[in-house]
Amino acid sequence: MCRKSAQAGVKRILYRISACGEVTYPSKVMTVFNGDPRAGGEHYGLPGTTYVCDRLKECLERWDPLKLTVEAGHRYGVQVWAWITLYDSYFPNLQDKYLDAHPQFWWASRDGKSFIRGVPCYAYPEVVNYRLAEAREVLAYGVDGIYYSIRSHAPWPANASVQYGFNEPVVRAYRERYGKDPRQFRPDSLDMLRFIKFRGQYLVEFLRRVKEESKGKPLAINFSVASANPATAERVYVDVDRLVQEGIVDEVCSLSPISDAEVARIKLLRDDSVKVTVWRNVWAWGQQVEGDPKQWHARRLARLIEDVYLSPYVDGVCLHEQLHFEVLDLYQELRRIVEQQRAAQVEALPARFGYVDDDRDPSKGRLSFATRGGCAFDYKNRSVGLDLGQAVRVGELRLFANPPASNPWAIKDKLLSIWYSDDNKTYKRYTGPMKIERKRLASGRGLIYLKGLDLKARYVKVHYEYSGTKWSFSARRAADLLKAYPPRE
Repeated sequence: MCRKSAQAGVKRILYRISACGEVTYPSKVMTVFNGDPRAGGEHYGLPGTTYVCDRLKECLERWDPLKLTVEAGHRYGVQVWAWITLYDSYFPNLQDKYLDAHPQFWWASRDGKSFIRGVPCYAYPEVVNYRLAEAREVLAYGVDGIYYSIRSHAPWPANASVQYGFNEPVVRAYRERYGKDPRQFRPDSLDMLRFIKFRGQYLVEFLRRVKEESKGKPLAINFSVASANPATAERVYVDVDRLVQEGIVDEVCSLSPISDAEVARIKLLRDDSVKVTVWRNVWAWGQQVEGDPKQWHARRLARLIEDVYLSPYVDGVCLHEQLHFEVLDLYQELRRIVEQQRAAQVEALPARFGYVDDDRDPSKGRLSFATRGGCAFDYKNRSVGLDLGQAVRVGELRLFANPPASNPWAIKDKLLSIWYSDDNKTYKRYTGPMKIERKRLASGRGLIYLKGLDLKARYVKVHYEYSGTKWSFSARRAADLLKAYPPRE
């Protein structure tokens, strides 16, 4: 596995320490995996596979798989990180024995009478010390880092962030600081948001302790865009900004689609010294595999990789999970896709974005460059354009859009035209060769490629002849909507 990963260009393997409440190495601290009663059936939609847990149990009885993986990874030049879940300590027959014996450590309801089994509260010193012992034990194996995850199989109720997490130490500390009892707060109040943010400090402090124990080994944590905001976190709140600014984590990995603007904002919190990666499922939950499974997954893998390469700020992608590469032998496909994307990479031409509203005569419409916020393409006869600084050759234009308004097929070829100028006063319509392609990536981003162009100009604009106000194609940041690229030699 490590050899094939290295040959495919993989830089890092995340070794899954946590099988919900049990661990996948011969731990002297944690509850060791002892089999899973679920058996049979296709695993993650892969025909011909059966549940793999019995094989894991056999491995643990004969070997130390974490030790062997670290050794093999280093032999082939692949980093091996420990992947540990923070709020995933229970699933039927996969429970953490220590935490299960102390249910008061689970997230508590407002009245303290019910708990979310499997979701530990890091305000308790006992929980912190227990999970620190796990980190020390794993670090002693020589792993290259720890990747903490908020993904969870625990039985979370709806709106857990406002209904649970009212453990006695957290409530007491909040009352001491603010003089209010958070158990009395309305779920939709600003006081409740303040309490959710306050509660997030206990995860921050736990990770700070792990960082101190790691002796220079990097730490990463994943998050969703929703979980990084107290107002939208339905479960746990992750104070990404503080973790990054205070140097507690070296990498953050987004579980959900994330805009280029948000990636850039996070990186600038610590002057671009933090890595931002994205998590992508090779198998899409709930989707039916059509046709040959290997070809279906290869096509999906290509879309996932292309999405990452199109972002100017993302540092890498975590592909979940290795089973698909093993069963379907996708390693060569991964290498081929990555090589194709690297070969296709060309930097966008330096340019300033502008637009013209109600551009009924595109030959005379001048670009305005005072843009703020987002921008829709199909809106009020709009033209979007670029000032390239000087007359340069342009071989390709790309229009980018973010979900939910990211449908490239809503843009009709016959309504779209390209115009160019050297003075932003008088424009000529481009009538040369052009090939239009459309794509929607795994992240939901929509792309329209205007390829094979042969024009030279300082100003170029793309006009859409549509007078309506209901748009289907827009970018959250105006400057991301249109990019120009040089001809391919």
